[in-house]
Amino acid sequence: MAIETLPSGSAGAAIDPMIAFAQEFTECYRAHAGAHRAVREAMCLRVQFPRLLRDLAGEDTFAGRVPKPSLVAFSHHIWGTFPERTSAGKQGGYCFDFGASARAGQTEAERAIVAELEAFWATECGNAKFRAKWDSEMHTYVQFAPSDTPTGHLPGGGFMVGGGSNGCSITLEFGRLLGGGIPGLVALVEAKRASVHAAGGDTGFHDGLALALQLLIDVCAHYERQARDLAASAADAATRERMSALAEVMAAITQRPPRTLREALQLAWIYTIVNADLAEFPRFDELFGGFYAHDVDSGACTPQEADELLAALWRHMARDGSPFSDRIVVGGRGRVNERDADRLALAVLRTARAHRDVTPQFTMRHCQGQAPELMAAALDALGDGCSFPLLYNDDAILPGVERSLNVSPETALRYHPFGCGEYTLAGGSPTPILVGFNVPKALEAVLHNGRNVHGELIGLTTGELGEFDTFERLYNAFEQQVAFALGLAAKTYRRVYAALAEECSFLLASLLTDDCLERGRAALDGGLHRMGACVVGQGYTNTADALT
Repeated sequence: MAIETLPSGSAGAAIDPMIAFAQEFTECYRAHAGAHRAVREAMCLRVQFPRLLRDLAGEDTFAGRVPKPSLVAFSHHIWGTFPERTSAGKQGGYCFDFGASARAGQTEAERAIVAELEAFWATECGNAKFRAKWDSEMHTYVQFAPSDTPTGHLPGGGFMVGGGSNGCSITLEFGRLLGGGIPGLVALVEAKRASVHAAGGDTGFHDGLALALQLLIDVCAHYERQARDLAASAADAATRERMSALAEVMAAITQRPPRTLREALQLAWIYTIVNADLAEFPRFDELFGGFYAHDVDSGACTPQEADELLAALWRHMARDGSPFSDRIVVGGRGRVNERDADRLALAVLRTARAHRDVTPQFTMRHCQGQAPELMAAALDALGDGCSFPLLYNDDAILPGVERSLNVSPETALRYHPFGCGEYTLAGGSPTPILVGFNVPKALEAVLHNGRNVHGELIGLTTGELGEFDTFERLYNAFEQQVAFALGLAAKTYRRVYAALAEECSFLLASLLTDDCLERGRAALDGGLHRMGACVVGQGYTNTADALT
């Protein structure tokens, strides 16, 4: 591994580059402690990128590879990739790898640096700020399950179990990005900033957005240079041509809105990579259908060449994405320019059939009146043994979205099945990662007056078993225990949202989410109209059997 020498630590000692990066990131965080949270976040991101991004390879069609693992980083995705401080849970916002100090191979100087960093981030990481907001009731009942602990076998037997009990992700509105490109976003941010400044308001959030967009431009330039270098050193004409074309694309998307399918896909992909969140593309056919139709109809590319671009994106997502999410959605009611969207949707279904991987999760929304060719293509893929596309019936789902999310029919059209299928409104609400509770434990609490079989407190004291002389009284106590668990889940969400709002602006996510820019507020800090939650009860069937 390459090494670099820093004056900090032992004098003249060679420091692992990831430890050196963690030092620099931490010093940046400290140096901007008094700045607006959005500015501090942007400055930390500028230390992080493009430094942590993996290098371009000659076989790549699109620029942008996921970041390397690091001791500390800022994550827009609340499910970060670093262990949680007291277990193997996940983090978001400012994340630190608290297992680093136990790793072998570090020099004495490196161990000292890591120990110092660990002590600092023990109170500054996102999860520590969240835990600081817990009350005594949460400390008693809410627990995070270690990754190797089966659900329902937690120490103390608490209701709350592991999973994403610490926040959300945000599914972006890429239309705003593709419509005006990076220059368009820069102009929007500057106009809003000037308006706030003229009114004497705080421009910190807009300052952070401007810095984040400059970072995006810098990352594009970083990959443009790499592409030109690879083109110059290429041993074969195909690589030289591919890298030269990619360099031109990276230059173009920083200077104007995308004009071709390749430019549009590249812009959305690089934004996703720098946002360091899950690659979720709601209404993919609506977003990119116009680019596809323009390129094919104008002769800029053949349908086969467009298929190759799509297949290349699927390979990038399979390599750098998550098998638990990363969704491409086509079809459904309410698409703009349905004719062009259908053409791209058919291309997506065609290439998905050849892709045959679990990432991305190809998904098709269906509705009455939709072009029958789409369902035929979807069924052909499934009949051919493909796992995807997943099929969603808009005619049945949209009324349910309206009721459950309390939104208008027009807003319900924006629904997006995120991750395991949790419903969100694309670009308009956070996608909550679940808080789970153990339903059989609620019944166990009823049978033992709020305790488990070991005598440990796990719920309300609803009475001794002998007091339930009818099934209705027992069931009433069970409902009280369930309501208690649900209340704890809701409280958990409120506290984590509050903690994250105080510390983070989630700049790149906020910029492509309604109505953050218009309100001048970050996504979790009043920018969003809707703040949702996903609470999952686990073990309903076993509980029903037991009650029966």
